[in-house]
Parts: sequence; C-alpha cells; structure tokens
Amino acid sequence: MPRLPVVLTAIAVAVVIGVGAWVAVDRKPSAFRVGSTEVSQSTVNDELSVIHDNTALASSIAQQQVAGFTEGAVPSNVATAWLTIRIQTTLARNVLTSLHGRITAADRSSVGLPTTGAYAHLPADFRHDLIETLAAVPAAARTLTAKDPQIVQRALDACASKRFVSHILVQTEAEATALKAQLDGGADFATVARKSSGDTTSAAAGGSLGCLDDLTNLVPEFLSVAKAQPIDVVSDPVQTQFGFHLILVRAQPSADDVKAAAIAQLVRRLRSTEVSVNPRYGEWDHRRSAVVAPATSSG
Repeated sequence: MPRLPVVLTAIAVAVVIGVGAWVAVDRKPSAFRVGSTEVSQSTVNDELSVIHDNTALASSIAQQQVAGFTEGAVPSNVATAWLTIRIQTTLARNVLTSLHGRITAADRSSVGLPTTGAYAHLPADFRHDLIETLAAVPAAARTLTAKDPQIVQRALDACASKRFVSHILVQTEAEATALKAQLDGGADFATVARKSSGDTTSAAAGGSLGCLDDLTNLVPEFLSVAKAQPIDVVSDPVQTQFGFHLILVRAQPSADDVKAAAIAQLVRRLRSTEVSVNPRYGEWDHRRSAVVAPATSSG
C-alpha cells in the first residue's frame, strides 16, 4: 500500500472526558497544566477509572494519540496516552477560546466517533462530552485557517511539486470502475473516499495522502500515476498489490491538507506553551508533543 501518513482531518482516537475538566481547579493536586489551564488529579483519575473499566477502550487509548500532534513513537500505556490526548485537546480548546471560535456541527461530525462496540457502553453524557472535546481540534484548526490566510499559502509553498495526491482503495476492479463512474458523474471525491475507501487512514481525510514530495514509500505502480496523472482528473483503476486505486492529483492543497497545516501550527504553539505533568503519570516531551513514561533505573 502507498505510504499512509497520519492525516489531520479528523481525530481518530477513543477518549473519555467530563465537562468540568476544562475548568481550572484550585486546592486539588494537579494532573497537568497547559498554560493557565489546570486539570486536577481527581478528574483524570475518574476518567482513567472509566477507561480501565472498558477493556476495548483502554486498549484503543494505549495505542493512539490525537492525529497530527504526536511525532514519532513514544513509550505509552493507558495513562500516558490519555494524558497526551488531554493535553493536546486542552491546547486546542485554549486556542479556540483565544480566537473567539466555536465548535460547529461539522466539527463534531468530523470526529467520526463510533456508536457501537466499546463506545456504545459509555454513559450518554460521556459520549457527548467526548465529541465536544475531540471536536475542539478540528474547530481550532478551522478557526486558525480563517484568521490566518497564510496557512493555505504555507501548505502550498511546502509542496515543491505542487501535486497533492488523494486516492480511493478498493479490492476489485469492478468496484473501482463503478466508483469512477460516480466520480465522473459529478460525485465528490472526498465524500466517496470517506464512504468507500478501504484505506481507512486516508479515507478519514477524504482520501488525501498529502504532497507527492512527502510520499517516499509509494509503490512503483502508484507512484508513476501520481507523477503523471493530469491535474483534477480521476485516474482509471490502478492495480497494486493492495488492490485497485482511483488517484486524484490536485495543484492546490485540499481542505484536509490545509487542516494539516493548521494543526502543524497548533503543534508549534504547543511546543512553545508551558506544560507541566504530575510525575505519577509521566513526563512531558516538548519535542514529541507527548507524555512519556519516566525513565526507569536499570540498576
């Protein structure tokens, strides 16, 4: 399969949070602080208790961070992964507030929170708060873009080839042919990708893989088409070892590419923001924008 970078459109993690967690807490031991926003240890422990009671949810938490924020693999357990998520989304909420932005229905929808399995067993108010929490990231990215038009230009400038690649992956040529007919008939590529692509990572971003220059691990059959395909024309089905691809190349960054650039700016803000973490949970790594477990003595 072509390289599938972490895309920055949607937040594909499973987390639990209470509304009160965003309010600065006095006279209680702190779990973490982001700028002037402090969250109590009791709040985080309550959240972790709910997470640990749901085995599938705990497993998902331990393996995931907020898409686009964390760079590189980090040592992670449920607590450190959860604190990473909480710190990242707190920063997004603070940025959104400072820019006088608000969370919209589209932001909530972009979270794509599952409604079955482990998530369905969460209390309804937790599921509601979860969506509000995760939606802060796309809302902050959208608001940043509206406030700073240079974000779009920076996304364009960062791609020397000016070729932004998206794809839809299916398993049979017949499926690919049928989807191409829909696209040729005017269907929206991103909408079809989200609904039909077997590459779930890029599907969440409307099929976007990003700038061609960054896609160093594309298989040869895919790469040759990505380099030569006319701009804004959906390719015929392209077969690789992973299935059949419909490839679209644009000369301008897609909405998801722009969102990626906006989240990159959020990352820069997070790195320059004072963050402290209660040592019982781990240590904050500014370079990776993540909580990591404290180093253990080998002696």
